[in-house]
Formats: sequence, C-alpha cells, structure tokens
Amino acid sequence: MTEQEIKDYLGTDLIVKEIVEDENELFAFYVSKQFEESGGNDRYSLIGVGPFYYNKRTQEKRVLGAMGFHEEYTDRKIIQDNLITYESSFDEVVEKIKKRKHVNEDEFEIIMNSLNIDLFKVSIYTSDFMYETIESSEVSDMDKFRKVFEQAQLEFTQDSPNKIILKNN
Repeated sequence: MTEQEIKDYLGTDLIVKEIVEDENELFAFYVSKQFEESGGNDRYSLIGVGPFYYNKRTQEKRVLGAMGFHEEYTDRKIIQDNLITYESSFDEVVEKIKKRKHVNEDEFEIIMNSLNIDLFKVSIYTSDFMYETIESSEVSDMDKFRKVFEQAQLEFTQDSPNKIILKNN
C-alpha cells in the first residue's frame, strides 16, 4: 500500500505524519489539516480516533479507534520499535505558543515543570473555551506565568495577584 493510497482512503482533511510497517501490518498516523495548519493548536486535534491500519495478508483497511488501538496494538513489536515520543524544551514550547497564539493543555504542564511551579497549587480552567483562568495561592507562580505570556506575546489580564485570565485563541 502506497502513501498516496492511504491519503486517498483518509481524504483531504487529514495529513499523514508517519507510517510504520513490517512484513504483516502497516499503521499510518495522521492529524487533521486544521491541526497542521494551526501550528498544532489542540482545538483541532482528533479525538477518539487511532491510526489507519492495513493488514497486508488479508488486505483489511480501516481506521482504528483510539481505545481499540491502545488496547490491541500498542504492545506489538512494530509499534514498540517505532514509538516516537516528542519532548519539547521550554524555549521550543514558548516559540510554538507565540506562533499560534494558543497554549495547548499539555504545554501548561511543560511550562509549570520547567519553571518549578507546583502542579497541585495551580488551577487552570475555562468556561467559554476562549479564556483560560489560571489561579495559584503562590503569587510567585503568577509572576512566572505572566513572564511566559509576555514572552509569547499573548493577551492576558492579571485579575488579582493570584489570578490571570489568558485569552487563548
């Protein structure tokens, strides 16, 4: 099965990022076109879907569900040998945020870990999916967040010494 055949099967709204295969199976991992074009804004990430699967012996083709993929396929050698983990540095995360004007959920954790902010003292929530409210009992945490948001040129207001409201486009 060629990459073009996989693209034809998936359609034009999805972009193939990686293909792993052995003599029996092929897995094609992909993202939505909007996710790719937004620079990785997690609002456009695909929820509940797994990779494209092709069984070379039976010619079976299908898109796996996320749960089914994790339960049935992640322990296979082909996946274990090709499993890629992406670890971004703090500076890389800030640059990505600056480009897309949006902080992804996992990036908050990278920021907090990088700046030694206690995860259990910070609350991050949204009520409208446009603004993130960040609160901490530690004023020093808010100072660290404020500096990151300024560096990434994000819109925010400091509502109080312990609360920042971030416009998270």
